[in-house]
Amino acid sequence: MSLSIIIPVYNTAQYLDKCLSSLLKIEPSIESNDIRVIFVNDGSTDKSAELLNDFERRHSFVNVIHQENQGLSCARNTGIRRLATEYFILLDSDDYIDGKILEKAYRKAAHNKLDLLAYRLKYVDQHGEISERPAQKVVSESVLSGYRVLRSDFQPSSACLYVYNTAFIRDNDLYFYPRICQQDVEISVRMMLCAKRVMFTNDFVYYYFKRSGSLSKPKSLEATYFYLGSSITVAEEIRKNINNEHPEDINDIITANYNSVIWNLVLDFVRNPERTEPRFKKESIERLRSTSLYPIKGKLKTPFQNIMRIVFNNPLFLRWLCAR
Repeated sequence: MSLSIIIPVYNTAQYLDKCLSSLLKIEPSIESNDIRVIFVNDGSTDKSAELLNDFERRHSFVNVIHQENQGLSCARNTGIRRLATEYFILLDSDDYIDGKILEKAYRKAAHNKLDLLAYRLKYVDQHGEISERPAQKVVSESVLSGYRVLRSDFQPSSACLYVYNTAFIRDNDLYFYPRICQQDVEISVRMMLCAKRVMFTNDFVYYYFKRSGSLSKPKSLEATYFYLGSSITVAEEIRKNINNEHPEDINDIITANYNSVIWNLVLDFVRNPERTEPRFKKESIERLRSTSLYPIKGKLKTPFQNIMRIVFNNPLFLRWLCAR
């Protein structure tokens, strides 16, 4: 095996035990240096750095990189640039993996010479209850092109659900957009546009711990504004992928993806008016207008989105929305 596990860490000392324990179950491969673990400590201010340094001292397969806080995207990019294996995965430090199933997924990726192998996820709540995330609507256990995946109603999601071919990522400059939330949505589209050999498997490798206060569930007003404001950047970056080299239907799919990001932002304003002040809503809409992302034009993903677009684009609705 030739696989690295990249784990960004930021103030997750209390969650590291489960993550670290899951890595030790990958033996004997991990002890024979076939698997490398790269922790990127992104400026943690709790005891994470001490725990990681101790883990590095006790295990030869571990490498710890310390850097000033730059955010999740930059921490992942640091790991990708430093690894020296043929394949890698991403693991968030408060989650864990099934090591034995990961070995199976890696071997499947290597045997089929894949650019990407997608595996499945289970949720674990704070009471230890486990539930399955629904599978993507993509043919499983077959080698597909990225275009075929996009045409299969693929929904961009977590970047932690893939075995990545390192050369494929580096050759196509597929690094994460820095200092935003929802970076996984943005990079998922770019990856599929470049990929020639992709496989989706029904193997459950990843266990996602659902906790409050994560970047996907911000608990402060500042974090909420950062999370929602990132939607606009994500939509802008997805739109940049449209070009004449793609078939027309692929450009339509790209349009549907960035329009859906904006549609969901407006829906959040409607459903959760108390999360944001009227000023933030107004500034967001003005930013969307200035980048020609609003009013919402072109393809969307579902008939319901197309119906609600009529409402969302209505000036009277907009005035009402920004006053809430």
